[in-house]
Amino acid sequence: MDIYNHELYVTCAEPNGKGEYSVVKLTMGSTSEEWPYNRYTWENRTNAISHYKGNQFILLTETGAEGEEDKKIYKLCIVHFSAGKVVVDQTKYFMNTGYEVLQGINYSDKYGLFIVTTKKLEYFPNGDVQTSGSRVLHIDMSRTKTMKFKDGKKYPVLIPDFAFNNELDESKFFSFEMESVAIDRNTNNMIVSVNANSPIAGDNGKHPGEDYIYRFSSIEFK
Repeated sequence: MDIYNHELYVTCAEPNGKGEYSVVKLTMGSTSEEWPYNRYTWENRTNAISHYKGNQFILLTETGAEGEEDKKIYKLCIVHFSAGKVVVDQTKYFMNTGYEVLQGINYSDKYGLFIVTTKKLEYFPNGDVQTSGSRVLHIDMSRTKTMKFKDGKKYPVLIPDFAFNNELDESKFFSFEMESVAIDRNTNNMIVSVNANSPIAGDNGKHPGEDYIYRFSSIEFK
């Protein structure tokens, strides 16, 4: 999600089971129990949203089946919203590097684009998932490289230029999953939201994880 011009933008999966997705814009500050909102639909699964420039936003989308991350194609779509629809102005493809599950994104003119990725391991027979670490990638949106994908076609691809790794510390956490990222405008530190699961004797990590906000005081952007 992201906030721009006193309006909150969130990505949603429609509850009709038809694989339809949308972006919902909520007008903040209303005193009524339900904020006024507008819904903009489109056909692509959407992982995250961040404001880009003016009336444009970046949507992180993907194609491919669940559990087949090696076959997925990730796209960063620069879009605007009109007449209840998401309108794509530009598409740039993204080459994921190592950590297969893409989470939140955050963009600013000053610092560029950050993407949170997580490595997941199927741990329990019932399908419960253990996360083994997270990584924040940085991307310069102005730099692309032409690459051939598995479908044989060539696309302009964004390549991460550096990353911040956070490997799982098994002495402190059974599972540690970064979910979103932001840069504190006052301190210039990186801040991430995390869902973490601390070890409990005999529990094997099956108790619910807890949400945290972490500030990386050693990472400062000028």
